[in-house]
Formats: sequence, C-alpha cells, structure tokens
Amino acid sequence: MLNNEASAAIAINLLAPISAANTAAATGAWTDLNLVPLEGYVLFLLNIGALTGSIAAVIQDADDNVGTNLATVSNGTFGASVANTPQKAVVLRTAMRRWVRVLGTVVTGPVVLSATALCRAKSF
Repeated sequence: MLNNEASAAIAINLLAPISAANTAAATGAWTDLNLVPLEGYVLFLLNIGALTGSIAAVIQDADDNVGTNLATVSNGTFGASVANTPQKAVVLRTAMRRWVRVLGTVVTGPVVLSATALCRAKSF
C-alpha cells in the first residue's frame, strides 16, 4: 500500500536549497496548486540544514500569484527549528486557496533550508 501511495506522489518545489541570512531569502515564490488537480492532504516538508540561529516558518495561501489577501494556512505552521532536522505540516488540499508559498522568518541566520510539497494527483 505504501508503495502505491509513494508512487502516486507529486513533489512540488516551494523553495530551492539556499543559505538564507534574512527573511526575504527564506521566502518562496507563490506556487499554483492547480497546475495539477490534487486531492487529499498535502505534506509540506521544511528541510533545515546548518543553522546558526533560528527560523520560524509557515505556509501561506493567497487569491493570486502576487499574494492578494495572503494568510497563514490553518495547520500550516512548522515545528521548532532544529539543525539537520526536517519539519512537516499536513494540510487538507481543500482547506487552501490556489496559490501557496513558504514564509521563513529568519530570526538570526544564516540557515540552510529548502521546502517541498508532496501531494497526490486527483484520479479521474
């Protein structure tokens, strides 16, 4: 069963690996979740590498690709920042609007990180 689920997963890059010294560098671009029709839950992974200070990260959604009416997604907050430890957030696809991004607030940096969304395409 797990093999079937894993085989059906789609990976969406939200933030390419980067050494971020400030919040702007730790914030991904708006990503369209409707490029592929999705169903079920979306698993957001924040991969934290080397960490000098700390980072607080959330998933935000918006009405369009420029962030109109942006808001933090319910259940879209990642756990405490720990070096070399991935953090996750799981959100029902229907609980988010079309456009999403990761917002990483760098408290003290730099921090090496990346973010990915794993989801399942709708079966027709």
